[in-house]
Amino acid sequence: MRRRCKIKKLKNYFSHDFNARNDIKLKKVNMDLGMKGIGLYWCIIECLYENNGYLDLDQIDLLAFELRVEKKSIEDLIDNYDLFKKNKKSFFSKSVLQRLEKINEISKKNKENIEKRWKKNKKTSE
Repeated sequence: MRRRCKIKKLKNYFSHDFNARNDIKLKKVNMDLGMKGIGLYWCIIECLYENNGYLDLDQIDLLAFELRVEKKSIEDLIDNYDLFKKNKKSFFSKSVLQRLEKINEISKKNKENIEKRWKKNKKTSE
């Protein structure tokens, strides 16, 4: 079972397009649900980042409690605005998964570079 909105120490921010509010899907959310819907969307996006891109469908009630909203509000946002995708067990955002992949690639490259540097430094100090 995944823990909702678990904060990771090293990844405490995420990038997003500065004009996201102009996305047609988010405009529809704003029109139907107001800024409360926009805020809920961004809270869910944060939780997706904090949980490796996926949130369990069978724990939406826990997420709703944590975010202090009605479960139906989250379900409505997931099901009716084409902002999220679902599989049998969880829901996710394709853009979050793509950005997490990019973060992981950069992290892997950084780790490899550090290991190369350590090996080089170790050889020169011997």
